[in-house]
Amino acid sequence: MHGNTVRLPYRISEEWNKKARGHLLSALAALGVNVFTLMSLNGSGRMPWFIIGVTVFIVMMETMRAVHYFKRPERDYIIIEDAALFLDRGLILPRKKVPLNKVKDTEYQEEDFVIKQNHNQEDILVEIDALEEKGFAYLRQTLDNYLEESV
Repeated sequence: MHGNTVRLPYRISEEWNKKARGHLLSALAALGVNVFTLMSLNGSGRMPWFIIGVTVFIVMMETMRAVHYFKRPERDYIIIEDAALFLDRGLILPRKKVPLNKVKDTEYQEEDFVIKQNHNQEDILVEIDALEEKGFAYLRQTLDNYLEESV
């Protein structure tokens, strides 16, 4: 893998669309509760502005999460470069960099594949179901090859 970049996209799944629709429903529910609450308060004091602010925040967050799940199949879950893996961590957080020279072992834990690192670094969880089978097989083979070479 010298000079190569390999991109392992999220698998295409109806699950992402279900999660996205759930977040959109949450946004609509927040709007409905806001309208109901404001109608029952009859404009008493500053409380409505607080409720409106919280609702706007919830609606924005839920809408952003919905867009994230709708667009998930277009994104790369893992990018493998010469000396590191980069894992997608969602909307706001940057990709998690995992230097290959810090990987000491791998193992399965329930639904996740765990990359264990040296030097008391945190374990990295890879959601097996987030990748296509061939993408996960490629990741596993890449890590196995690296671990064999580093012994």
